[in-house]
Amino acid sequence: MSAVLVWAGVVVAVVSAVRLLVNPQVHGRLHLSGPVAVLAAPLVTAGLLLAPDARTTWHDGVKIVVIALLVVLSGPAAVVATARAAHPRRTDGESGG
Repeated sequence: MSAVLVWAGVVVAVVSAVRLLVNPQVHGRLHLSGPVAVLAAPLVTAGLLLAPDARTTWHDGVKIVVIALLVVLSGPAAVVATARAAHPRRTDGESGG
């Protein structure tokens, strides 16, 4: 079961990467990078936690969970920050509508 979860996460990451290469728009690329942080990382994490060889002590399991939380929590924030940086800035006189 652990190998299935890890490989499912790998497939999600590879499919997202291939789709990133063929998408020419910045915002489309950002949209396609989301599944890696939100879906692939938890799948790989669950697979590693279930694999008996991946962790020899409870410290290893905690490290795996902490790394996964950092990826899952920082991924969407990185997407938003990149989208704001790629979007042209408005001057003070322009309206938002």
